[in-house]
Amino acid sequence: MPFLERFRSELKNYTLKRENKKLNEFGLFLEAEIGHGNYSTVFRGNFNNNPVAVKVVDEKKTPPGYKYRKIRKFVDSKKVHRDIKCENLLIAIDGSLKIADFGFAREIQEDELSNFVTDLSETFCGSTAYTAPEVLHATNPYDPKLSDIWSCGIVLYTMITGMGLASIY
Repeated sequence: MPFLERFRSELKNYTLKRENKKLNEFGLFLEAEIGHGNYSTVFRGNFNNNPVAVKVVDEKKTPPGYKYRKIRKFVDSKKVHRDIKCENLLIAIDGSLKIADFGFAREIQEDELSNFVTDLSETFCGSTAYTAPEVLHATNPYDPKLSDIWSCGIVLYTMITGMGLASIY
């Protein structure tokens, strides 16, 4: 996607987010914010000697599953990110999660009764290391919401092990 088209898409998603008060909790920002970096820089390397990594997952300061719930709010919304990865999950000074880079994000349609996505994706989006197998080997349209959930699983694996899933293959 050309830069200008991607920028317009991201700006549109930002505008949609601002109109929907529920989405304000996602912490989307366009300006620079002082923080501790992103999940990629925090969870790769020597986890035990990294005070930021310890602070981010310290259950005394952060209720269990808090950061997962922030991502889950986005996954449960009527939008898909399609590029969830450690590099796009930013950590603010207070340890809160900020989801960044909405260039591939789009709204989805779901069946009211089943919650199944009715408008499937056909294009490859995201980073290979975090992409679901059905997207990598896509010959048929895929559910972008399930792909985002797969990407969240890879992020969780990276948080636990300190290395990406792709590094074991």
